[in-house]
Amino acid sequence: MKKAIFIFLSITLFILIGPINSTFAGKVLYDDFSGKFIDSNKWGQREFVREIVDGKLVIKLSSSEEARHPTISHIFLSSFLFADPDSIHTFEAEITIVETETGVSGSFSGQRIGGCFYNSNDINTGDPTGDIEAQIWMGDFGDEAGLEARWRMLRVINNSGEYEILGEGTLLGPGQIEYNKPVLTKISYDGSQLITFSVYNVSTSFEGPERKRPGFRRNIKGFSTIIMTGNDQENAFIHAKLDNVRINNEVSLYDDFSDTLINASKWRALERVREIKDGCLRISVRGRGSTQTVDTPLTERDASYIEAKVMSEDGTRGSSGAHLQARIQGYYYNDIRGPGSGQDYNQHEGDIFVHIGLAGGYHGSEAAAYVYRSSKPDQSEFILLFKHVFSVPVIDDKYYVLSIKFEGNKLIFGCEGETAEYNITTPIYKAYGEHRLLRSRISLTPGEGAYLKIRFDDVYISDKGKTVPGVLMLLLDDE
Repeated sequence: MKKAIFIFLSITLFILIGPINSTFAGKVLYDDFSGKFIDSNKWGQREFVREIVDGKLVIKLSSSEEARHPTISHIFLSSFLFADPDSIHTFEAEITIVETETGVSGSFSGQRIGGCFYNSNDINTGDPTGDIEAQIWMGDFGDEAGLEARWRMLRVINNSGEYEILGEGTLLGPGQIEYNKPVLTKISYDGSQLITFSVYNVSTSFEGPERKRPGFRRNIKGFSTIIMTGNDQENAFIHAKLDNVRINNEVSLYDDFSDTLINASKWRALERVREIKDGCLRISVRGRGSTQTVDTPLTERDASYIEAKVMSEDGTRGSSGAHLQARIQGYYYNDIRGPGSGQDYNQHEGDIFVHIGLAGGYHGSEAAAYVYRSSKPDQSEFILLFKHVFSVPVIDDKYYVLSIKFEGNKLIFGCEGETAEYNITTPIYKAYGEHRLLRSRISLTPGEGAYLKIRFDDVYISDKGKTVPGVLMLLLDDE
């Protein structure tokens, strides 16, 4: 009898509150972006800026997932490399360190200039083994003594990219470099085996092993913004500027960043922005010939309600075949697999992908909501289940309030007071790729180009404190 009562109560709770992961009972402000930095407790990605501002290339980088080194988890990297490095043997630039934040001694936040100059191996192994690399590191080395500059000469010792240090030293010691002051930084290669490192008027030269052939990775020359932390959780930051780049001791400038956009014929990286500015989140991306995205994921991966103000800035542009989107998105549930289904996940098969946003191309924009089903484990194929285009006209420099509510067996989309509903007729299980995020995305084919400039503000999510958890039924005594 006691067991039957508990079963009845459980069923009653389920009827009243709906599926466990889709209960909605009010909203709370998640972030209004009033802080200086992106809050790592709320967002899975932090600052990443590369754009021209007032005639200088502005670079900002925080320790975050996007900037993570591909093989070393506590190194974060943003590279700005020459488009045609084979023709370059000497290069210099004025580098300004505006601000740094580092942790314990041994950490680093700063700029690196350098690259691969030649290969010293007797035998051509067809991999980087034997490559000779030269670098100048300038920034905060985490000892609270001020900015400094160090040089380093390396030789790659295997195909994995591991290296040995051939020589290293200090060019300018702690405190000899000032914040907010341009520093002329230069690396010169004599075409044989001598490298000269210069910062201000201080120089040192190092003679490496005998040159045998061009470097395997000789296409890697330029400038990098680097953060090294003591662990994956430590927050660090670097803000720097680059100006007046010269190559091969030429009198004329290679680039003084007087154009409003990064010159794609000179550099391999284009604009990319994620930062807080003017009390909102700026997310911008520029690309040519391929799809590019900038994501800002919430740490609240299962929020049943999410709302944000979204605006496309004046300056957003795209060629005729470009497709631009600024959206709120997530995998909300799985319709065949997951806990309670009796079937294990097959990666993303059956995951339901949901998004609402501002979308458009060369001619006009619209606000629209979509529901897709991933029919393949690797997300290579999606089936459109629902689409709704809102009647609100979309123009630049105007905020639109967009929202997604996951309530009972419905997905409810909102745009400026207008709503649209998708009725779920399948089982609902926890999504394999469950997430909630803000995204700027440009979809391009070869020959197409676009620059998408988006702002997000006033993000709200469901108030979990007001939600009656369906999992309570599992805690009842059934003996």
